[in-house]
Amino acid sequence: MDDPRFHQELLIDINADCAQWCPVEWAARTTAVTTATTTTADDGGADADDDGDAPANNWLAVATYELDEATQTRKGAAMVYTLLHERSGEGEEEQGDQRLASPRLALSARADGLPGVFDAQWVRLPLGAAAREEEGGGAEWGLSLALSDGRVVVLAVVVEEEQEKESGSTSAPRPQLRLEPAAEWQAIHGPQGGDATNRMALMVAWDRLVTNMTARAAVSGSGGTVAVLGSGGGSGNSESESPWTEWQAHDLEAWAVAFDPWRPPALYTGSDDASLKLWDLRMARRRSSGGGSGGSDGGGAAPAPASPPALLLCDKRTHAAGVTCISPHPSREFILATGSYDEKARLWDARKPRTPLAELDVGGGAWRLQWRPRVGGGADGSGDLLLAACMYNGFSVLRAGGLEDGDAASIEVVERYEAHESIAYGCDWWRGGGRRGGSAPCSSSSADDPRCIVATASFYDKRLHLWSPSLTQ
Repeated sequence: MDDPRFHQELLIDINADCAQWCPVEWAARTTAVTTATTTTADDGGADADDDGDAPANNWLAVATYELDEATQTRKGAAMVYTLLHERSGEGEEEQGDQRLASPRLALSARADGLPGVFDAQWVRLPLGAAAREEEGGGAEWGLSLALSDGRVVVLAVVVEEEQEKESGSTSAPRPQLRLEPAAEWQAIHGPQGGDATNRMALMVAWDRLVTNMTARAAVSGSGGTVAVLGSGGGSGNSESESPWTEWQAHDLEAWAVAFDPWRPPALYTGSDDASLKLWDLRMARRRSSGGGSGGSDGGGAAPAPASPPALLLCDKRTHAAGVTCISPHPSREFILATGSYDEKARLWDARKPRTPLAELDVGGGAWRLQWRPRVGGGADGSGDLLLAACMYNGFSVLRAGGLEDGDAASIEVVERYEAHESIAYGCDWWRGGGRRGGSAPCSSSSADDPRCIVATASFYDKRLHLWSPSLTQ
């Protein structure tokens, strides 16, 4: 097992808990995306217009959370970094007779003064049919934030004029970005009689297969409620706008929520009550528009829906502690992974949900599991890979095998990254840098491959790292 290659460390001023690359790849499946390009070592040319990457491919969202114990107030911030490939000075690396670009991150935009941010997810704009053209300054991408006051806020990422290149640098100039409010909802009201700690928004997930005209999000809450936000009839820019529906899905904190990408009406949720549930949203009737309280302060309880979603699955036996994440496979129907405080990562086949296909003790707590983009055991033989944030045991790359035949499924650690010194929370794979012809962004031996990059964030030491797994067989 070769060591991963370290590229950069950044110190964040508040505890870092989220790191998400802009997922241009999945959006491009249903939406035309204007692309710009950069030089790759494969092409060997000096022209910066050969690779076909959309500029947003290089955007990394980082979010933060901090609790003031004395006042019990929570604060946070959201940042967007741009990935640059330097070809000058110390950044230049050699591989054989090829010059490689050393990647680094540069801060491009920041939003301060937010409540604590528990989750950050990218979403295509506009959100709904009634969204104004000027809303978000015509931005194509927004950053949705699950906040400690129960709101979900969408910040549009607006591209301004490109900043001039640094002296002596041969990298492409980076655009200046700014974050503008585009939409918000008071998503989580919490259970009846609950206090503020039961009204925090913990995770947000977007239905990726619906069109922009009917964008839909699901939000999980600290009081065990789950809300569905629908923007097909409006832009969602009203501070007091309530969720389409909110119901008591779990008994304790609902840490995890995810749409089934193959069957969008199906929604997975997971909780501190150690249960994994599957809901059919088609059975939930929209709550009445009248009544209900809850402005931006999150006060009041949400009106009960006329009919809650139908519960299709409830597994309370498998996980020995809270379910922290649910990650459907992006290219294998029915396959999903779950993480838990019980320190295990599990693989599931949704058609046979009584028992997991395979499980692995990753140590420390499996907080996040991120499937590698364009996975599926390509020509490089790297198999189906997961990037895992293992809380008190650093970060790991996992390989899932035998997914074609569930009876032969397996999961193993193929690489560990232990450079962080605090709780491992945020992690994601960069989706850019693919060669012409659509080859996967990571080869089977890729510590020296500039196309294979991950970002990881740790909490109390406030660190953001950029590195490349080796993935050596």
